[in-house]
Amino acid sequence: MDVTKFSQKTKLEAEDLLKYGDVIKVLSKYGNLLITGSYKYDLMYGPDIDLVVLTDNPEKSSFGAFFDFIKQRKFQKYQLGDFAKFPRKDRPKNIIVVLIHEYKGRRWEIEIWFKESLSNNDICFEGLISKATEKQKGVMLELKHQRDVGGISKHKLDSAAIYKGVLSEGKTKLKDFKL
Repeated sequence: MDVTKFSQKTKLEAEDLLKYGDVIKVLSKYGNLLITGSYKYDLMYGPDIDLVVLTDNPEKSSFGAFFDFIKQRKFQKYQLGDFAKFPRKDRPKNIIVVLIHEYKGRRWEIEIWFKESLSNNDICFEGLISKATEKQKGVMLELKHQRDVGGISKHKLDSAAIYKGVLSEGKTKLKDFKL
């Protein structure tokens, strides 16, 4: 399988889904929208899109956007996670809205984090991944492919761990990661 072509196809599907749901238009009303993760860096493999909305009032903005999306009735499922009031281990202490939709035979998730500001970890990670070479991106996509065909869940080995492993530690094979 050509993982680069698959990644490009996945990004095109993501763009279509964002347009279909007027996602950028809705979120732009609630703060400064940042497109992050694999979509931003042309590292898409799985059917998920990561977005961040920076806002002075994450609670008000997330609830407003959540209800705007529900009113549209363009997605099959809507979730809201309040990890600001109900913190969970290994999750940011912010609010997340998740839009779920079957599209082109895959179950897509659009994860939207509402935050007052980016954390130092966010800023450092963005700085690290923005310097990835095309060769490193190819390794990251291949590792995502191997994770997928190997039946390894994203909870066991998430994309951020793959990116950091390749960029900071020079990992190139799944066996290099602690699973």
